[in-house]
Amino acid sequence: MPFEHDASPVEAGDTPRSRGWLRGSSDFVECALFSNLTPRGNLQCKEYRLGEDGKPEVRRNASFRLGAARPVLLSPTNALPELSQVLSLLGHNQSLISGQLTNASYVDGRIEVVPIGRLENPSQVALTRDFFTYQPGRPAVVGFDFDVSAFAPQILGLLGGRYDGDVWAFLQHVVPELRGVGVLRRPSSSVRVYDTRGEPPTISPLHNEHCFIVVKDGSMVSEFKEMLGARITNAFGSWAQTMSSGLSVTKHVVDLGACGVPYRPWFEAPPVALDCFALREDVGDTLAA
Repeated sequence: MPFEHDASPVEAGDTPRSRGWLRGSSDFVECALFSNLTPRGNLQCKEYRLGEDGKPEVRRNASFRLGAARPVLLSPTNALPELSQVLSLLGHNQSLISGQLTNASYVDGRIEVVPIGRLENPSQVALTRDFFTYQPGRPAVVGFDFDVSAFAPQILGLLGGRYDGDVWAFLQHVVPELRGVGVLRRPSSSVRVYDTRGEPPTISPLHNEHCFIVVKDGSMVSEFKEMLGARITNAFGSWAQTMSSGLSVTKHVVDLGACGVPYRPWFEAPPVALDCFALREDVGDTLAA
């Protein structure tokens, strides 16, 4: 659809159950922590180093073939601050799974994770919809991936000009139900990396970001995602991006392939900085309503 730079926000409460899906819950909020235990290639983050040609090189080694998952339980009244603390302590081989374990049980606080083709017994699971879901009646963590670096030029112009780079305010323009909702905002881990051969650069307000909220009922996530997709497409349209593999993919202001997917790993661990690269300390999470 054509990009509409002045699309009017819709009114809250115009979709089924939208008046209640963000209300609080008395249940603890459960998600999972995945640890990649593959002997080689187990990083769940990016690695920055100098290549053989002396130029910066980014390695994405996010294999998640073998490992273990364990539950993360967050209090209903303090879930996002606790989630922030959990994510700040992730090791380089760990990632977040936002869904809850289904059709299996943790034994001694963990369960083995294998590729789906290697499932052999009930003590093993795979990172698929068969084993990690948003459960009805249970609160759930939902993530939003803003890949600002891939935004179309006209989207970047609107984000930077009208919203000063604030992707959450940008989203609230078409999803006003999110106004006043608690949100955990995390700049891309790449924002923290800098080359020590020069001064740390000024952080641009136009940077990639992950945001997390808690919904009161996991059964409402699919409905919310459908509503989200329709609104952002109607307001901002979509555009094509050619990947390094040559494949053309459709992009939106929010990665709809990641939002509301309970078994999708969220790579929140700090990057590995080698050679002349280091991590700046002045970048962190933001908790806001």
